[in-house]
Amino acid sequence: MSNKLLKKMILNSASFSKEEMLGPIEQELKDSDMYEAVLDNLSEGHVVIDRDGYVRFYNRTIFSLIPISKASGIEEGKNIGNVIIDKDMKKFILDVIDGKEKPEPKDFTLGDMSEIRTIRFEFKRLLCEDEYYLDVIIRDISDVI
Repeated sequence: MSNKLLKKMILNSASFSKEEMLGPIEQELKDSDMYEAVLDNLSEGHVVIDRDGYVRFYNRTIFSLIPISKASGIEEGKNIGNVIIDKDMKKFILDVIDGKEKPEPKDFTLGDMSEIRTIRFEFKRLLCEDEYYLDVIIRDISDVI
């Protein structure tokens, strides 16, 4: 993943304002390891997919938010449809990619009677080096609702 795309993801994150992040990005974050370290410490999960649905980047936060297939796992180059276990989540993301659904926020309920969580999917389009990517932003909004 290019530094340019990682920088765009950080600036688009709701966890930081652009003003808060511009200085540190320009001054300290000079390589992709540092960009990825910042993204791995965000409270929301990020999965960047290309127009064909292949994972180009993800941060570790997604593992605590959504069910990921242990058999196939998640890694760059895998199709997002082979990674997400929850059928409703998978269908929604694939429909957004195919243009059957609008990339608008959507909430999903996960869990059982002992622990119910509400997970929100949001989308941001990223343009990097003449290619469009879709940043799938995943948040636990259980305490908000």
